[in-house]
Formats: sequence, structure tokens, C-alpha cells
Amino acid sequence: MVAQARAHAFDDPSIPHPARRYNYWLGGREHYKVDRAAGDAVAAAMPTIRLGVRENRAFLRRVVRFMVDAGIRQFIDVGPGIPAPDCTHEVAQAIAPETRVVYVDNDPLVIAYSRALLRGEAIPEGGFALDATADGEVFRRGGLIGHVLADLCDPEPILDDVETRTVIDFSEPVGLLLVAVAHFCTDDAVLFPAVSRLVDALPSGSMVALSHAVSDYVDPRIVTRVDNANSDHNAAFRWRRIVECEKFADGLEFVEPGLAPVQTWRAEAEPEPRPTSADVGICAWLARKP
Repeated sequence: MVAQARAHAFDDPSIPHPARRYNYWLGGREHYKVDRAAGDAVAAAMPTIRLGVRENRAFLRRVVRFMVDAGIRQFIDVGPGIPAPDCTHEVAQAIAPETRVVYVDNDPLVIAYSRALLRGEAIPEGGFALDATADGEVFRRGGLIGHVLADLCDPEPILDDVETRTVIDFSEPVGLLLVAVAHFCTDDAVLFPAVSRLVDALPSGSMVALSHAVSDYVDPRIVTRVDNANSDHNAAFRWRRIVECEKFADGLEFVEPGLAPVQTWRAEAEPEPRPTSADVGICAWLARKP
């Protein structure tokens, strides 16, 4: 989700995209050679990267369940990536079938795959063409599910889109998911106001979840190697510090345990021993809007 990089076409197979690279790390098949090359370079710099991806996915499951148990029945999931097991709507609707979800991504491939899976269509051999489009229809599987082709760093199209307004009732609490997406927007002057705008649009009682790569946990030599790998492959990415990740929650009230390593956030039921923060390199929090 990198609004400042819109000069790069998201259907350009010569430029890695976070969703396709994430899919590669998860063991999926929806990625290009350039995504695999970028993913392998980062994995060489930080061999535990796939562990971090899995732990981040587990956090998504836990935080969605927590919000549904707290009464949230509608979600905006920004930067969900190419659909994989335990998507937001699957986790939420397993508990409350009426839950509604809007998926927001700046990659047409993500939108095309998600729409097709909700229709129950088979994924074509070799995947979709990246210029695949849909007709804007909102599909029902229990609760409503919508898809918006937009960017975290450009919030107005997210809020104004007809599918957002069809699926989400902004008079009722909303769960906003910013899970492993903000670190792909490198410009603080763009990102922080964009997140604030999304949070401002939420009614009282809403919840916001964030996970983000943080350099505090990781050996500085690994941080440098990861940065060099991303730069070499023209892949936008920015580590932030814990204090910066806390800033995203300005005006919100942290839910216990507050900001924590992603692999430990309400992870009492996860297998022990838990991975180390140095291996995962991601922090997470959930906060409530007063």
C-alpha cells in the first residue's frame, strides 16, 4: 500500500508487490519471478521472515476473534493480501455469520482472487491476469462482503467507495484492521494523516488493530541487510520504532496488553515455546475509540 509509488503499475511483473511476495512466503502460488526474487533476498537477509509472516497471520486470527467476541460485527481490512485460509471474514463469520467485511487493497490481483473465491469459482490455472476486473457487485456469504481497489495512503476513496458505504454502517462500531500494511508506506507525512483520517471516520466504540515491523527487536545488522535487499529489488518497505507504532494509536485506548510483540499478543493458547521477538520483528496492538 504505497500511495507515493503510484508511478509503478501494480500489474507490472518487473516490480515486486507486497501481496504477491507475502503469498510466496506463505507457500501460495500467486506470484511472479520478481516477487520470488525479492522474497528470497529478504529471506537471505532475515532467515526467520517466514516465521514472522506466520505469526502475523496468527495475530490476525486472534484479534478478529477478540473483536467479534467484543461485539464488533463489521470490519474494514486494509491490505489483506491474496486470500489465504483464515481470512478476516472466515474467522469472523465462523463466530457471527452476520459479520460484514470490506477488503481494501491496491493490487487488482488481490481483488480479483477474493471476488472469485467468494463466488465459489475455481482459480484459473496459472492465476488471473492482473487486469482482471469485477463488476462492483457486493457478494453475500452470511454477512455482506465488499472489495475496494484503493490505497491506505489515500483514505478518501476507501471511505467514499460505494461498496464501503453499502457494507459498512458508520453509525455502528467498526473494526479497522491495519495488519502488516503500514510498513509498506514509507512517507510519514502521508501515512500518519491517512491513518488518522480513517480512524476519525469511525464511530465511538470502534476498534483498530495494527501490526508493524519494528527495528527495536532486531539485530541492527539484519535491519540493514533487509533494507538493502528491499532497495536492490525496488520494494518499498520501512521499519519503524516502537514509539512510532504507538503514535498510530493517538487518541485511542489500548486494549490489554497494549503494544506487544506480535507473537505474544493474547497468545496464551498458542503452542509453546513462543518465538523470540528478534526472530519475528513485529509489534502489534489493539485499541478502542472512546
